[in-house]
Amino acid sequence: MELTDFLNRQRPEKWESPAFGAVLLGCGTALVIAALWIHLPYEINFAEGAVLGEAARIAHGLPAYPPATPAPYIINPYGPVAYYTFAMVVRIFGVSFTAPRVLVLLLAIGCATLIGVLIRSRGGTRTVSFIFGALFVAMPAAQKWLSVVRVDWIGVALALIGIYLFLRFERWYLPVIPFVAAIFCKFTILAAPTAVFLYLLSRRETKKALQFLACCVGLAGGMLLLLQARTGGWFWFHTVVVNRTHPFSIGTALWWIFKELRDCSLVLLLVALVLWMGRSERLRKALSFPAIYLGTTFLTLLFVGKVGADTNYYLEFEAAVCWCGGIGYSFLREKAKVSNWAKIAAATLLATAALVNVGFVSLHRHLPLYRSVSGCREAYQYVREQPGDQILAENGGAVILAGKTPGVWEAFMWARQVLQGGWSDAEVVEKIRERKYDLIVVKPPRTPGKVDAREGRWTEPVLKAVTENYHITRRFVCEDANVAYERKPQ
Repeated sequence: MELTDFLNRQRPEKWESPAFGAVLLGCGTALVIAALWIHLPYEINFAEGAVLGEAARIAHGLPAYPPATPAPYIINPYGPVAYYTFAMVVRIFGVSFTAPRVLVLLLAIGCATLIGVLIRSRGGTRTVSFIFGALFVAMPAAQKWLSVVRVDWIGVALALIGIYLFLRFERWYLPVIPFVAAIFCKFTILAAPTAVFLYLLSRRETKKALQFLACCVGLAGGMLLLLQARTGGWFWFHTVVVNRTHPFSIGTALWWIFKELRDCSLVLLLVALVLWMGRSERLRKALSFPAIYLGTTFLTLLFVGKVGADTNYYLEFEAAVCWCGGIGYSFLREKAKVSNWAKIAAATLLATAALVNVGFVSLHRHLPLYRSVSGCREAYQYVREQPGDQILAENGGAVILAGKTPGVWEAFMWARQVLQGGWSDAEVVEKIRERKYDLIVVKPPRTPGKVDAREGRWTEPVLKAVTENYHITRRFVCEDANVAYERKPQ
């Protein structure tokens, strides 16, 4: 009888099958769309070119954190784990966006799998664990970054591996290395180790909590000192000093958090519904760690108040939401006192959330993005065929793939250092006036003659020098490579 009951719990009910099918359809659609972006030979996010360029430098034996000045102004704001991971891919497959994007997509699928495993480990059925792992792929922020060469998926995967090791083997020291490695991908991936520390304190295991904290801090501190020594002190500048120059606004953070809660509202409603209807002592115990993790990931959403932040900061939060939702839904299915109508309502909400998320992201992100890069092939070809080698461009991917030398490796980071970090733009301005750049490819400011001090990628003296010494030769429908300038006749 116990075996029969177990098998029955694994199978979806008749009224669940359409809902589960809708989630799989949403997940499959998100993966297909992501796969379509993979082969495009140009960047689909302004930071892709910088990450690929740095991976190429490391693959050729150059240091990850060189002196940032003088020109060509290389700034690498992320940790070495991600850069060296992408460098390994570039060394094997060559300089292109395709192989790193494949790695990113595989990591995203791996994160979804880990979420399913974590749901299963806390009492979820196999079917529900698989479905809510698939739901993660269809979440708003996850969809956006499925095939973009950024460091976040490496860090999130390491964080989830650390959580799994901690919960599976109940040893506080096992997740230390994955957690520290995640932090040395991106310093804001702090939710998982914070959750472990708070969880140990909540169980009154203060000694283990302090040991865990000491090991994390000690290992991270040791890595920091080692990297400082090996880079002549430049590691701290690249990863900490540079990021401190980015203005932070709590109002901006709250606005972006509101937008994320709005985009995830159906899934959050589902989570609240299944947790309320399936409430029990067993469920409370199963949620003891996931609930803490959900809270710590929510707090890290405040990082989106930093200039330059984007929805990639939401990935851990969406993972935690799916984890809690999967556990709650599993317990709801087992509860006899809950009416079938309530269960049907939960399944309907699950299906609606998956399909609406995919439709929303497709309409508001994928279609506009496709239009904005429809002319990039021509822009990249124009840069490649330019006879000169010195290129000043916002679109780093065009310069890197052409095998040419960028005047500034990452225009956004450089502008922040000039506008808020005390750097001077005199060297770049002088090079423009002396017409040393063979080609300049920029996106003009939205308001002619006015540069956004928070978001602008060039200073007013730079843009003024460009218009005085160069003239427009081509225009493209390509994000960050809209206008090409060549030297004016003498």
